[in-house]
Amino acid sequence: MKRAAWDNFSEFVANRNAVKKEFKTASAYMQCLCALLLTLQRSKVDSETIAEIRHSLKKEFKIFSPLRGIAMPALITQLCVAKDDREMTGKVKEAYRLLREEGFLGTDFLPLPAYILARNNVDAVLSRKMRDIYLMMRSKHKAITGGDDTGFAALMAVYIDTVQTAEQLCEQAFSILSKRFGSKNETWLMSHILAFDGENIEKNAERTIELYERLKADKRMFKGTESPILALLGVLGCDAEKTALDIGELSDALKVSHGFSPWQIPKGQRQLYSAALIAMTEISEKENSRETRMLMYLLITAILVSVTMATIMAASSAATM
Repeated sequence: MKRAAWDNFSEFVANRNAVKKEFKTASAYMQCLCALLLTLQRSKVDSETIAEIRHSLKKEFKIFSPLRGIAMPALITQLCVAKDDREMTGKVKEAYRLLREEGFLGTDFLPLPAYILARNNVDAVLSRKMRDIYLMMRSKHKAITGGDDTGFAALMAVYIDTVQTAEQLCEQAFSILSKRFGSKNETWLMSHILAFDGENIEKNAERTIELYERLKADKRMFKGTESPILALLGVLGCDAEKTALDIGELSDALKVSHGFSPWQIPKGQRQLYSAALIAMTEISEKENSRETRMLMYLLITAILVSVTMATIMAASSAATM
């Protein structure tokens, strides 16, 4: 395994231990997400900045606002790593206002698309384009489209020229992936990810399926919400056999690390974190344009936030049944 992957591993574990002190009431999954976001940006916990952003959000938004909901720790973490956190916080607030005007109300996933739009261009044209893409997603597959698709709709609004092109690319990817994974929410999310490399959808879909099968053969099958990260590894061109071995090695190392024992973090989540650390390594080492690198960073952010939010909400729902 690459030395950089082990460096990311060590940084992730250290960040997670530091994050626990800042977001004490957050779930273990959310704390791990925040640690991954810090690791992605090569950043450390900044207690003063976290306190300042938390105060700003609490002052401006009511307690039931999505910006103060489940995703609040992740949003604060993302704002902390911005070059100008105050300016970025203002842009996120404006993006959030525009999204509400477009009819996005009440979903706990809303901070993610607000952040994505804020990183690019906050205006009514872009937020309207995002709305149209999201409505397209619902019109094609209403039963499997939800809040976790909003972040990808925001990314498509920024990086894919038209709604029609986004529809064509998503449907092309879905038609391939659904033959192996079925018509599920996770398959639809993986299709969104493959759509960002439109010229290589078939090849990347084959890589995704090959990696899934390899992990399954190693008894490390990705089930349910964790599987979208495999599509990103496919887009990055990762070799299935080597990547499966690396995921297993990192997952086993996490299992014996403080705070990641099986009764604290399930196997599926450890595998997700391991796959994310490998993806981070690949992104940082590829010679891409600045725009492509930014897309990859935002794409892995969208995957991790969406998957973590879905996992937390599913766990919460199961606990109240």
